[in-house]
Amino acid sequence: MRQAVARHLAGDLPGAVEAYRTYLAVAPDHAPTWSNLGLALKLLGDVDGAVDACRRAVALDGRNANALNNLGLALVDAHRLAEAIDVYRRAVAVAPEFHECWTNLGLALAAAAEPAAATTAFRRALELAPTYAPALIHLVHQAQQHFAWTDLDNLVERMRALARSDAGEVNPFVMLALTEDPEDLVAVTRNFGHRVVQSVAALPRPHRHFGDRTRERLRIGYLSANFHNHAVAQLAVELFERHDRSRFEITGYSFGPDDGSPIRHRLERAFENFVDVRSESLVRTAQRIADDGIDILVDLMGYTQGARTGILALRPAPIQVAYLGYPGPMGAAFIDYSLVDRFTVPPDLERFFDEPLVVLPGSYQPNDSRREIAAETGQRHDHGLPEKGFVFCCFNQAFKITADVFGWWIGLLLDVPDSVLWLLAFNQDARARLREEVAACGIAPHRLVFAEKLPLAEHLARLRHADIFLDTWPYGAHTTASDALWAGVPVLTWPGRTFASRVAGSLLRDLGLDELIAASPDAYVEKARHLAADATAMAALKARVRQARDAGDLFSGEAAARKLEAAFLAMWKRRADGLPPATIDLSQPKV
Repeated sequence: MRQAVARHLAGDLPGAVEAYRTYLAVAPDHAPTWSNLGLALKLLGDVDGAVDACRRAVALDGRNANALNNLGLALVDAHRLAEAIDVYRRAVAVAPEFHECWTNLGLALAAAAEPAAATTAFRRALELAPTYAPALIHLVHQAQQHFAWTDLDNLVERMRALARSDAGEVNPFVMLALTEDPEDLVAVTRNFGHRVVQSVAALPRPHRHFGDRTRERLRIGYLSANFHNHAVAQLAVELFERHDRSRFEITGYSFGPDDGSPIRHRLERAFENFVDVRSESLVRTAQRIADDGIDILVDLMGYTQGARTGILALRPAPIQVAYLGYPGPMGAAFIDYSLVDRFTVPPDLERFFDEPLVVLPGSYQPNDSRREIAAETGQRHDHGLPEKGFVFCCFNQAFKITADVFGWWIGLLLDVPDSVLWLLAFNQDARARLREEVAACGIAPHRLVFAEKLPLAEHLARLRHADIFLDTWPYGAHTTASDALWAGVPVLTWPGRTFASRVAGSLLRDLGLDELIAASPDAYVEKARHLAADATAMAALKARVRQARDAGDLFSGEAAARKLEAAFLAMWKRRADGLPPATIDLSQPKV
């Protein structure tokens, strides 16, 4: 049993499963081992096996709260939310101080569209463990998703304090939408990066040899859980396709789902080697990367959901790079470079990155020139929009819309008669809150229009009915901004002092549309008001957006590939010259 647990804790999940089964062969009535087996199977993606194993544990010991909690986790993965909620409630009835289980109950209730009950569960977890970061994170996220702004400032202050301390493990990604202060992000990323290193400290490092190479091609590895129908894949797929195979050997390491989508099939063809490592331990994947002789490993996840940052902490490649998935500093010694551009990280913000930067020319963001827009856009009324009147839109996720930003938008609706604000179709509770907000300001609730989810090509087509896309802050539009520009819709932004707030500005600067980059919130609102009142200026601006889109390199996967290849060669040259990583500025043409 000890050997099985040791393997489990070391990340050797297949070995742990084998050892658990061996033990159960001689002790079939040991409930904790069945529970541990279920958890290991869950982590390996064997959901049915995990449910069966955890049920065996609960049948043997119905008061084993850990077994009940693990069964709940497995049932959530099996999309059996009602059963999971029932099991979690049994667990907290048995062990009312089990704060982790209260948090899991909250997550299940949130997924089941029971926000009030979810909030109660998260608050109970925090009463039991005031510095338990997951409960606080999910409580804040619940408030963001439902626009429950009343107590949000207090919760955010608690989050910031926790992030700056050693007491709680606050994921840096959560902070991107909660702070405009880059000092906050420095603190949380350093803390979190240190915890990643600690989490793999006992694991064996990959055996590798990084001596002089004689082969002609650099071996580049891309590491991601998002090689499926995901925003990162939609941006980067043509970049992968366009790499110069005469100079670079490209491998994709995928630890996310295979959704069978067209973009998944396209991704599998885009890489010279495409490896599904979902069922592997961190140690096994790190060793595989080392065995493959990867020269430069590009992490497309950072600290986003589903990341396996521990793989990079094990140091399987001689050069390790952060790119695209996470818009902020990594604060970890296992990252040698972050790829940015001069707008997302101007010189005065470089000091907030511990890792050296590679500053790319133009925008750092790749795009897919093959991104399809459906031929049929329909009429405005087909999308719930008025036939006449100005259409402001924003298709960012709910957590990016702050009370301040929504206040700016309410001001625009008050100042521009017959205008509407077109948003994603959030959950019913969130829609009701927003309607209450505008009604309290004397605005008819029907002037908020909510767009149901559509396939990307159809969504891009309907976007053409919008007049202008309004960015959010401090976490702005990224893929949604490039979607709008690709559809020919101007994007208006106000960039702050963090990478996450400056991406739309990077896209606009690349297109030569600097007049859409506001210098302040007041300038943002005034520019939007002016455009809404001047149909001639609005038509000319839309024409400029379309012209800039078609004439520039922003939407060229070929151009993005050349940028990254120049970055790879520059990084490798420093290594070949015996120099440590240092900032490399490729944004200025060589004289």
